[in-house]
Amino acid sequence: MKKIWIVLVMWLGLAGMAQAAMVCVEDGAARVKGSLPGSWHFEMICTFDATPGTATDEFPTTAPAGQRWSMMEIINQGLFVYNMSVIPGATGPTDNSDLEVKDSNGVILISAAGNGLDVIDETTTTSQIMGDGQNSDKFLKGNGLVWTITVTNNAVNSSSIRVPFDTTGP
Repeated sequence: MKKIWIVLVMWLGLAGMAQAAMVCVEDGAARVKGSLPGSWHFEMICTFDATPGTATDEFPTTAPAGQRWSMMEIINQGLFVYNMSVIPGATGPTDNSDLEVKDSNGVILISAAGNGLDVIDETTTTSQIMGDGQNSDKFLKGNGLVWTITVTNNAVNSSSIRVPFDTTGP
């Protein structure tokens, strides 16, 4: 009886710890190479599952169909991200959700408590000039690492966002 009780308590505890999930993919059809060196326009679509809460995924590291390199491979050639927007999908996330971007070393590039605070709107496109998490006048530079995107304070099940951003050369 004691073993059954322990298993039941463990199962209930794990069931209550459901983590929201998000999947981000590059929209290859939206990729445009600009006329200036290093100028690119990328867009990724992030879709949340049915569990509300904090969700994290990596920036896409797989090249879309018909493309040779992934957007992270291109950015990591020393490019700078100078503008990023957040466009709510048909079902938008919770108004004033927060955005964080960090690299695989844990360095915060956009802070959910700083320049990423409340940048996600339920119905309106939000443009955000990029910063390094401390100084909003600095661009994000491809540093050879994988970046992750985290959205917090979203309580809308099965919502999505489109994240377009632009780069410039070194």
